[in-house]
Amino acid sequence: MSQGNNQMFKWAEISLKKSERYELLSAVLSELGINNQFQHFSSQVSNLGELIETVKKDHHSIRFGFELWDSLSDHVNQTYTQTLRLRAVDAIYLDSKDGWWPHLSFDDAISYYLSDYEKSLVTTDPVFVIGSGGLARAVISGLIKMGYAKINIACINKDEALQIQNDFQKIFFNTTFSYTERDNVTLLPGVHNIVINTLDFPEKDEFLRDLYYFNFLKKNGIVVDLNEVPIETPLTYIAKDINAKIIYGYEVLSYGDFLWARIATQKELDWKSYQKRIAEKLSSYKVAEDVIKQILEEFQIKS
Repeated sequence: MSQGNNQMFKWAEISLKKSERYELLSAVLSELGINNQFQHFSSQVSNLGELIETVKKDHHSIRFGFELWDSLSDHVNQTYTQTLRLRAVDAIYLDSKDGWWPHLSFDDAISYYLSDYEKSLVTTDPVFVIGSGGLARAVISGLIKMGYAKINIACINKDEALQIQNDFQKIFFNTTFSYTERDNVTLLPGVHNIVINTLDFPEKDEFLRDLYYFNFLKKNGIVVDLNEVPIETPLTYIAKDINAKIIYGYEVLSYGDFLWARIATQKELDWKSYQKRIAEKLSSYKVAEDVIKQILEEFQIKS
């Protein structure tokens, strides 16, 4: 799906808020010799379809903010059934022969990172997923690909959790889903060997607070926090304090960027170098420092 060497590769992000990574990603693509131009377009779900059609006219790929991933089914090529049935699309690409195609690569990114811990993982253990949007759907897809069959969901909207269960069990017949009310999170037994948070901090801080007790996590379990900024959140600080293994948001996000670039430009980033640069860039953003300090003081943890 790449463009000729002399043709400008135009790509865009449609999201509620602009990603902090993509300007750097555009620069890295230029260093690879890919003449490219990045633009951000802000969108609510209500005007999404109209905006997508407008952006398509002058771009070769569009990436979407997490909050839109489960709202794209009506706006993409209806023949790509697996992506549509999962109701999670993270990007669309223009193919010179076949037109625009939707894609989901984030499930591969999350399973790639978890596979580093494969020897210590027991796929018969339940996994705890926080959230119910398109990002949570991508995460669950990645977990099922790895062989996990017991998914426990905690989220703000119970109906959304039940919809995930309904959608996924039509595709993955051997997967068992459970739902945990927020007020019951602290009552869960320590049987989950992975917890993956897909909710933004500090926007969803009130919901996340009950997670900080980690009563649901097995000893030496894995904590994945997919927050972009700040890199270090109360979840990761407290996870370190209990000696959990941590996968940071920027690690998975940068690998997702690598997968996107490989499809969109047919060239490969030096993604370890890119990941390091992303970590340096994102760590410079100071977000909700007072909130983090207050929470860590409550838990008697030093930042």
